[in-house]
Amino acid sequence: MSDEQEWFYTDAAGAEHGPVSADELKQLATNGTIRDTTDVWTEGLEEWLPASQVEGLIPASDAKPNQPEHQPKINLGPGSGIQLGPSISPKPMGDASLQTSANPYARINQPKKSKAGWVVFGVIMAIAVGVGIYFATSTPSEPKLEEIPGYVEYSKANNLIKHKKDATILGNGSDALEISKTIAKEIKAHTNPDIEDSFPGLLAKDGEIRTYTMTKTEGKQKTVVVIVQVLKMKLLNNKAQLAMSEAAWQYTQMALAQSSYNDPATRLAVALRDTDKYFKVMIGHPVSAETTTKATSGITKSHEGEGLEARLYPFFAQADSDQ
Repeated sequence: MSDEQEWFYTDAAGAEHGPVSADELKQLATNGTIRDTTDVWTEGLEEWLPASQVEGLIPASDAKPNQPEHQPKINLGPGSGIQLGPSISPKPMGDASLQTSANPYARINQPKKSKAGWVVFGVIMAIAVGVGIYFATSTPSEPKLEEIPGYVEYSKANNLIKHKKDATILGNGSDALEISKTIAKEIKAHTNPDIEDSFPGLLAKDGEIRTYTMTKTEGKQKTVVVIVQVLKMKLLNNKAQLAMSEAAWQYTQMALAQSSYNDPATRLAVALRDTDKYFKVMIGHPVSAETTTKATSGITKSHEGEGLEARLYPFFAQADSDQ
């Protein structure tokens, strides 16, 4: 490299610097100011060249790796002059080696997709589908008894009937107590041959017929529930049980005829039970004495068997507290 040559070089921002001597250019290359990709120029060159193409400028340890083995160099030795023309190689395009492909848009060195990913994805999807099918086909859990409208109010009345030993006339208010009193009195006063034949003395004067009545008025809607407990109900034969249920309904109608609940729009339920279970629940409405043609007048539905307590829940919904 001739000392008489003056050189120019560019920085990373593309700004030109110089002129500098050949020795100064080498010192800049040594301290790292000029790198193998730095563009340099001196008089006699047709264009700027990377420093890596100037022979003897870039130290061997700093030379750009992966350069072609037979890369043309510019001989800057004494008396050599500047080698121009075809011997000058075009500026390298970087370290990455180009790969050809039949598909010009194919990714270079694209890694193969792992099958494990698809397995995991399939397992997740199978679980998701299974959970969806479970919730779509599973039967909703039944509500707790406490959540059923009327259950809590009914339970209070039922406990009162079963455990209040010092009274047989029960109710949730003064009107209810009067109705219970009338029903119990009429049942004791009227002897039914079928009942007496089945269990003599059941309806005698000293017989205990515990009666509970619930009355309520919500807006224009009135509701009455009567529960008659006959301690020896399960000892009666079928004919006597039928006679007992008819008597309870008939005397309830008689008691309502003397009250403000004597209205065909009033909801009415009358139930018969002993200390263990219910035997019958009759649902209907009050009827006046003038239109009564038989003991069961006003009954619209009659239920026997299992689940009779649940028939009463709707009537107790939002009922007044027991007294």
